[in-house]
Formats: sequence, C-alpha cells, structure tokens
Amino acid sequence: MEVKAKTTYTKDLLMDFHWFSLKRKAVFWIVFTFYNLFVIGSTLFMFWVGAKLDSTYIMALFIMAFLDTFVFVAYFILPHFQIKKSKNIGTELTYTFYENEFNINSIGNFGSDYSTIKYIALKKAIKTDDKIYLFVNKINAFIVVINELNDDELGFIKEALTNSLGIKKVKWKF
Repeated sequence: MEVKAKTTYTKDLLMDFHWFSLKRKAVFWIVFTFYNLFVIGSTLFMFWVGAKLDSTYIMALFIMAFLDTFVFVAYFILPHFQIKKSKNIGTELTYTFYENEFNINSIGNFGSDYSTIKYIALKKAIKTDDKIYLFVNKINAFIVVINELNDDELGFIKEALTNSLGIKKVKWKF
C-alpha cells in the first residue's frame, strides 16, 4: 500500500510546532515557575522582616532576573522572528508512505529535492488531531498534515511506524 500526504509549510504551521514542542516540556516550565516564585517570595519575606541583604545576595537576584529574562525571550519571543524569516515558509512537501520507509518530495525556495527515509531512522512519531510529527531528533521533526487522509490510510501509517519504531516511540492520539 502507498499513502500520499501533502503539506505546505506556513508561519502558522511552524508556530503550531513550536508551541507543541513547548507543551512537551511542561514539567520544566512548572519547576522553573515555582523556583522563581520561591526566590521572589523569599526575597520579599526577607525585606518584610527587615533582614539585611548583602551585596552578594542582591547580585545573585540580578543574575537570576537576567537569566529568567533570557530564557523567556529565547523560548517565547525569538521564535516569532526566526519563523518569520524561515526559508521553509512556502515549501511544499509531498510525503509518500510505504511499509518500511517514506519518501519526501519538496518544492520550495531552494528548488526541489527528493529523499527517502527509513522509519527506523526516526526518533519518534507523535500524532495529534490534525498532524503527525516525525521526529528525526529531539527538536526537529517533519510535519505531516493529515486532514485529507482517511482512517485506513492513517491506520497503515500507524502500523508501519509501530512495526519499525516500537509501540513506545509512537504516540497516536485520535
């Protein structure tokens, strides 16, 4: 069997992937937020009780504030500018899925290209309501829009990925 899916990379599609990636790191953001609230709260408490804060502690607070600002900008603001300038915007990818591999035919700003990738080379695959993310490493993935695929075609892709990657590396949400 052969299944074809066509995806055109747009700003919105790339931003959706960025937010999807951030949601997968939810534990980090929860710990990061509680840590910052604890440090800010303990500092306010120390001011409230009249504790004398030495210059080392105040410098550490400034460094923490700088690092927090850097992390916030790097994760939430910079991606908007990077995606806006991305050369992938407008690239049209045609995915053809087979039993053990998939082909990618891309037409975009760089010209056209054709690649074959074995499923075993993928790190993991995650299906959401309208997309499949085929991760080649921890942060980079091919995005396959699946709105036009029927249940039999999705079942074939899931089975092919599960057979090659194993059940733990394929997360399939219906």
